[in-house]
Amino acid sequence: LTADRTEIVGVTQLLGPNQIGERPTLPSALYIPHPNEFPRSALRLPWQTGEEDGAIVGYFARDHGALVPDRLVTSAKSWLSNPHIDARQKALPWNSDIADKLSAFESSRRYLEHLREGFAYAESLNGREWNLSDATIVLAVPASFDEVAKNLTAEAAEAAGLGKVTLLEEPQAAFYAWLSQADKG
Repeated sequence: LTADRTEIVGVTQLLGPNQIGERPTLPSALYIPHPNEFPRSALRLPWQTGEEDGAIVGYFARDHGALVPDRLVTSAKSWLSNPHIDARQKALPWNSDIADKLSAFESSRRYLEHLREGFAYAESLNGREWNLSDATIVLAVPASFDEVAKNLTAEAAEAAGLGKVTLLEEPQAAFYAWLSQADKG
């Protein structure tokens, strides 16, 4: 991509068992399947080695998780800024009895890691290679995030292989996006 144009690039993700595709967004949803729910090979993404725990991120996680909500994490960002819980404590999915819970920090890291991997894979299909750890990455965060939540997000991004990121509050990001579109009109 060049600096003078903006392009929406798809993010490779599971759309169903044995169904992989690109979508312009990646829902912040993580589904922890029961070990006997799907064959492991039905959930493998092209960049995975098979050593992963089988957690699903994105559209299929959100849609399938609606049917099995005690295995679905959708509120990790909110938990990062909750002063009543340790964001590194394995507490999600909330009010679930499953043994393999995740922390809000780990869930956020996994969203960002999937975003990095899914973007890189989708771009490789178009013959473009990226090293996002060397890129300038701007992440939009809720305006309600306190410094702790912002620091945890930046740390999760670095742990996900995005390197140092710039955080931009969502209202400001929306304003910049509007300005960018207004300049083209």
